[in-house]
Parts: sequence; structure tokens; C-alpha cells
Amino acid sequence: MRYDLDTDFLVYALSRAGSERRRLRALGDSDDEIRRSAVAWYEFSRGPRTPEQLAVVRSLFGEDGVSSPATPATSRASRSSSEEEGGSR
Repeated sequence: MRYDLDTDFLVYALSRAGSERRRLRALGDSDDEIRRSAVAWYEFSRGPRTPEQLAVVRSLFGEDGVSSPATPATSRASRSSSEEEGGSR
């Protein structure tokens, strides 16, 4: 299955423990494809984000923050969600 993540979801998933963070981790551990649009990346990166939050998203979707429609980001998502959790303590 393919998931296109929006800005609000990522903000919640990276800002606090809760259902969004658990879902992002589950997606990262699955074989599902995770993507986001250039518009969603722009919205996310222009908001008040910590360097750690930007680093997690870049590791999920590549340096420019946008995943190609044909490129799954699942292996990066798995690593990133565990790195983000460790970095928030």
C-alpha cells in the first residue's frame, strides 16, 4: 500500500508521543511505500521546525525532502523513527 503523508501528520508525529508517532513507526516497519509531495515538504520545512525534525524527515525522504512516486522510503523510515525517538529524550 502507498501512503502520502501530509504536513500536519508529520508535525504531530515528530512533535509529541502519540498515535501519529506510533503510526509513522508502524509504516516505517512495514513494506508500505511512504511519500510526500513537494507542496507538503515546502509547508513542513517552512514552519518552525527543529534541526532534529528536519533531519528525521530528510532521512525519510532524501535530502530534498521529497520522495519520488516510484521510490519507497520504507527502509529510511524505519531507521529515522528510531533515531528521532532517541533524539527526543
